Amino acid sequence: MWWLKQSDPARQALTGGTGVHLQVALLDFDNWCTNQGAWDKLQVWGNGAAFDNVILRGAYQRAGLAAPWRWFNDRCYRTLKSLHRGIELERTGTHHNALDDAESQARHLMRILTSTSNPAAARA
Repeated sequence: MWWLKQSDPARQALTGGTGVHLQVALLDFDNWCTNQGAWDKLQVWGNGAAFDNVILRGAYQRAGLAAPWRWFNDRCYRTLKSLHRGIELERTGTHHNALDDAESQARHLMRILTSTSNPAAARA
């Protein structure tokens, strides 16, 4: 019912038939993670480490695959954004399209992390 209240473009992205099998997506993500470096150092950020990261790890388990990151490297974007409310999230693309939301949140996270080392950068 929640999806019925979302925009047409968001629902189309979900049901448009352009997806890939979950195991293929997980293997692609695993390959991408492998190219980033040592798996014991790879940090995975979720919009709630106890939500998104758990769902993703569960998908790996159901597919019979090992997650490409260590449990202690789960990171929580939601916590960081609540600590930096002055740095606004600037959405791009379609709200509730998974890729568009992930890109918007990643840009926001980078602005937050930059601001902690350089407060003037958050205003840029």
